[in-house]
Amino acid sequence: MALTLAILLFTAILSYFCLDRILFIFILVTLILLGGNFIYLFLSRNIRSDIKTGDVTILNVHAKQIHIGKPDYEVGSGALYIPILANIFPKMYGQKMKETTNSFIITDNNEKYEISNTTSPEKKEYKLYFGKKSNVYLGYK
Repeated sequence: MALTLAILLFTAILSYFCLDRILFIFILVTLILLGGNFIYLFLSRNIRSDIKTGDVTILNVHAKQIHIGKPDYEVGSGALYIPILANIFPKMYGQKMKETTNSFIITDNNEKYEISNTTSPEKKEYKLYFGKKSNVYLGYK
């Protein structure tokens, strides 16, 4: 992170004193890429720390309601269905999209978490896993 900042500062100073336009554009593009790298590293520092340490917070919740959403289709799973071509080339043009359904549990304090469809609807107790520093929802059991 300090190296990225040092290179960013060096490139900014160098581009200020640069007179050649092509070199100026090259240095400006480098400055933008390094700035983007710095912003990415800064914004994802908590998530990267959670991945490095492997620490998770486990939250035991009681589901007061299980909400099964409307059917949806998986993105990119099918091809454009053309009836005439599907009869000639069924593998290429006859592939239908995979249907999925999102299910959610609603906890006692009205928080909503996504679960898979293989979970039995009579199950009421869940363990939810969150990242320790970033508090990102990782999954459930």
